[in-house]
Amino acid sequence: MIAGFSDNAALNRAFLSDTWRFRLGDTHRRPRLFPSVLLSWLLLGALPAVQAETLKLATGEFQPYVSESLPGQGLSSQIVRSAFEAAGYQTTLMFMPWRRAAAQTRAGHYAASYPWAMNEERKQHFLYSHPIYQGQIRFFALLDSPMADTRQWYGKTLCIPDGWDTTQLLQPIEHYGFKLERPSDIENCLLMVGSGRVELTAINPMVAGSLNRRLHLEHKVVPVGEVIATDLNYLIVPRVLPDAVQLIDDFNRGLEHIHENGRYREIIENAAGTP
Repeated sequence: MIAGFSDNAALNRAFLSDTWRFRLGDTHRRPRLFPSVLLSWLLLGALPAVQAETLKLATGEFQPYVSESLPGQGLSSQIVRSAFEAAGYQTTLMFMPWRRAAAQTRAGHYAASYPWAMNEERKQHFLYSHPIYQGQIRFFALLDSPMADTRQWYGKTLCIPDGWDTTQLLQPIEHYGFKLERPSDIENCLLMVGSGRVELTAINPMVAGSLNRRLHLEHKVVPVGEVIATDLNYLIVPRVLPDAVQLIDDFNRGLEHIHENGRYREIIENAAGTP
């Protein structure tokens, strides 16, 4: 989300509609298809088969969307991998801290990174894909704490990990006069809420549920208040790559294809059934 929280303006779009440089242009080649072959593929409703190209993607830990320890490396990883495969690419995932993933991808060391929220600063350096997943953002607090009453939120401490975008939280931060705590990751925020060190954190409930089970906080840290915003996650491609536009178009084409052939729904349903 990051990672972080998505831009509300994205809701107006259709959900579908260190030292070397990754030179996508050197390897980005497509075989020529004769009209009869292309027509056959179109009639079959499939994407053209192409020579698989391997892309290095930068990502981090953000369960259940992406994690090195999860089956398929998480929900978003399965979607991203399937979409790229449909467009004729293979992928290799490189796990690292989110700040490093953003910086090294921006510099062109990696072909893409995910899942990220959309904000104006990032749009200057990255092309955004169509949304790869849509969720929600809610506040979480200690069970049976006064935070169940929003009138008690004024002047309290809100925990948001360092590196996460806070665009969608600006209004409640200003309204309630929240003080911010910025640890390295969301796990620390949940643990700090669970121990009473901070009063609130804000997170996608699906992510909170996964992490709370792992941290044994499922009966201690609970959602409070209303849904803050819709949370849209994207794949981002650095503008410095020579074929950045082609790559993002190919990914979007693959993403649309897995929506149409049912693979996307299968991934979501399997993830929903994962304890």
